[in-house]
Amino acid sequence: MSRNASWSFLKARAAWLLSGLLSPFVLVPFFSAFFVLAVSENRWEFLKVYLFCVGCSAGVPAVYIGYNVYSGKITDMHVKLLNQRRGPFRAGMFGLACQAIGLWGIGAPRVLVVYAVSIFISSLLFATISERWKISVHTGVLGTLLAGALVILHWSPWWLLLQGPLIWARAHRKRHHARQGLGGALLGFLPSWLGLTYFA
Repeated sequence: MSRNASWSFLKARAAWLLSGLLSPFVLVPFFSAFFVLAVSENRWEFLKVYLFCVGCSAGVPAVYIGYNVYSGKITDMHVKLLNQRRGPFRAGMFGLACQAIGLWGIGAPRVLVVYAVSIFISSLLFATISERWKISVHTGVLGTLLAGALVILHWSPWWLLLQGPLIWARAHRKRHHARQGLGGALLGFLPSWLGLTYFA
C-alpha cells in the first residue's frame, strides 16, 4: 500500500471512529448520567430521572429509526438522506416534549427542566431547517451536551473545540458539508446555553 493510500485509509478510519464515538446514541446516555448525578439528592432520584431522560431523548427516536431501518423505509441509523429525516425528527421532538413535560411533572430539579425545554426548542429549529437543508444532528447534539457540561458541570469552554474533529469527520465521510456541521454545532449550543444561563 502506498503512503497516500495508507494516509487515506487512516483518515477514513479516524472519521468513522469519531462519527461513532460522538454519535448522539452514544453521547446522550453518557452525558445524561453526569448531568442527573450532579443535581440528584439520592440514588433513587438519580436512577428514576436518568432512565426517564434517556428513554425519552434517545430511546424514542432510536426505536422509531430502528424499526424503520428494519422495515426498509429508512436507509441507515444515521438517516443520511434528507428526504428520510422528517419522521425521525418528529419522533425526536415527541420524545423531547415528553421529557420536558415529564421532568416538570415529577418535580425534577429546575435546571434539568429548563435544559429539557431548551433542547425541545432546539429540536423545533432543527426540524424546520432540515426540511430544506441537511444540518448536522451529530454536531447539534454535541453542542447541546457541551452547553450543559459548561453550565451544569462547570467544564472549561475549551471543550467546545471538540466540535472541530467531529465537523471534519462528518465532512470527510461526506455526510455533511463543513458549514452544515458548524450550523448544527451553533444551533445545538446556543438555545441550551442561553436557557441554562438565564433561566435555570
